[in-house]
Amino acid sequence: ALSLALVTGPSAASGERSALRLLERPATSDSLLKSLIGKWKGAGIVKQGSNQAKQAMDCRTTNAWAAQKKLLKMSLLCIGEDFRFNAVGYIGRDGRQYRGDWSTFLQSATLTGKRAGKGLVLTLASNSNKSDTSTLRINLSGKRMTNSLVRRDRDTGKTYTAFTATLAK
Repeated sequence: ALSLALVTGPSAASGERSALRLLERPATSDSLLKSLIGKWKGAGIVKQGSNQAKQAMDCRTTNAWAAQKKLLKMSLLCIGEDFRFNAVGYIGRDGRQYRGDWSTFLQSATLTGKRAGKGLVLTLASNSNKSDTSTLRINLSGKRMTNSLVRRDRDTGKTYTAFTATLAK
């Protein structure tokens, strides 16, 4: 499971190397990834399980090119009343597929997905348990970015929205 109750961040260097290994023919300066570059901030809601209460949070992300513009580095920090979530992701385009690596202090996941309109739909597969997957959606509208993470609760088997956030540049 991708835990949302974290207090520190992942190693950036290992995530970049891991993401680059996933790309056979990396594209440089992908236009969709370029539109995600910058500093974003906003608010959202997190839910740590299907039977858990929703919690409000403030989020900010700083996105920048890495690996000679072959990867977008996404550094995310969200803070709520009872938690602090810090993650780093690297994503690149290989043909029509987007691939990358997403890491928190406790866990890492492999990202795979495709463009969907003005955004991305990505599957996150836990590197420690490949059957533990989530779906991350990133949608853009002008200078607004909406993110959502849908996952299956291991305890109840129910699918639920674990994270939603709307950010602006």
